[in-house]
Amino acid sequence: MFKSKDGFKRLCFALTWKGHTLRKMHEDYLRVSIKYINKDDLTKAVHVLNGALGIGLELYEEYSLGMSSTYYLLCCAYFGKGEYERALEYSRKGLEIHLRMFSLKGYSVSVGYNNMGLMYSALKDYESALEYYNKSLNISQRMLFKEYDFIASTYYNIAELYREKGDHENALKYYIRSMKTRKRPFKRDYGFKVSMHGKIGLIFGIMGNAEKAMEYFEWAILKCKRKLGAESVEMSDIYVRMSDMYYINGVYEKALYFCRLALAVEKNIHGSNNLSTAMLYKRAAEICSAWQDYEQTLKYGIKAYKSITRFAGRGVHADETRTVIYDAYINLGMPQSQFPDWLAGECSRKMPLPPEPVGKHHRSRNANNAAYQCDGNAVTGL
Repeated sequence: MFKSKDGFKRLCFALTWKGHTLRKMHEDYLRVSIKYINKDDLTKAVHVLNGALGIGLELYEEYSLGMSSTYYLLCCAYFGKGEYERALEYSRKGLEIHLRMFSLKGYSVSVGYNNMGLMYSALKDYESALEYYNKSLNISQRMLFKEYDFIASTYYNIAELYREKGDHENALKYYIRSMKTRKRPFKRDYGFKVSMHGKIGLIFGIMGNAEKAMEYFEWAILKCKRKLGAESVEMSDIYVRMSDMYYINGVYEKALYFCRLALAVEKNIHGSNNLSTAMLYKRAAEICSAWQDYEQTLKYGIKAYKSITRFAGRGVHADETRTVIYDAYINLGMPQSQFPDWLAGECSRKMPLPPEPVGKHHRSRNANNAAYQCDGNAVTGL
C-alpha cells in the first residue's frame, strides 16, 4: 500500500483521520491488523490491534459481541509472538462473550473452547488443555449439522498435545482419527492428507519404527510433488518433520540437511525476511548446537534473532534464540566482555533449550541409531 519507509506511520495517521466515524475506524484497524497477521508481521499487528481495542471499548461494553473479533485477533497475534499468557487472557475474554450470548450451545462456543485448549497446551498445562478440547468435542458432536472438518482439527490438536507430552501411542491414534474424520473430498484435500502423513511418519520415527516412518514420508513427498508442487508449504512441512525425526534420534547431519531443504522452500515461497523463515533458522541453530557445531549455530542463530525480534518482538521465541547464541559464544571460549551489546548479560529469564535428543552430542553419526542412517537424500528424489 505504501512503498516509502514511513509507510506504517502514514497508515496509522490515515486510520485516525477525523473523517472516520469510530465504528468505521474500528473496522479499518481490524482489517489492517489481519493483513499484518497474514504477513507474520506480528509486532505491527499488535500495535494496530491495541488501537482497535481502545476504540472498541469506547463503542461497546467490554464483554459485548462487538469486541469478540478484537479479542480473537489479539489472541492470534500474541500467540504467534510466543506471548502465551497474553494470548490466553484475550482467548478467555472472547470465550466469555460467546458463553454469555450462546450459553453452552453453538459452533462459536466450541471454537472458543478449542482455542483455550491451544493456549493451555502452549503453556504446557496439558490437563487443562485436554479438558477444554473435550468440552469443544462434546458441543461439536452434539450439533445437528456437524462441522466434521472442525472436529478433525480438534482431534489433530489433541494428537499434538500427546506428542508434546511424549505419549506417542495416543498421538498416533488421534492423528489417524483426525484423518478419518475429515469429510472434505480427497481430491481437494491433498494438503491435509500430505501433512497428516508427515506427522504420522514423525511419530513412527520417534517410536523407533524407521521403516514405517519412511513409508509415510515417501508417500507424502510423492503426492506433494505430483499434486501440490515441490515448492509448496506442505513440502516444507514434510522436510521439517523429517528433520525433527532425525534430530530426536541424534542424527544431526540428516536433521540439518532436511532443515535446509525446508528453508530453501520457504525462501522461494515467502522470501528470506519473514517470521516463518526466521523460525527455521532458529531450528537450524538448535540442531547445530546439539551437534556442537557452534560456528554454524551463530550463523543461523543471529539470522533468526534479527528476524524474530523484528516480526514478533522480544518474546519467548527471541529469548530461546538468544539462549542458543549465548551458549554458542560460551562454548567457543569468547569472554562475555566481547559479546555483542544486545547479548550482554544474556536473557533476563533463561529459556530452556529443546528436549535433549536421543544419543550423544557429537559430529559422527550415532551407531545406536543405525536404522535412521539410511540415505535420506534418496527420499527427496522421488
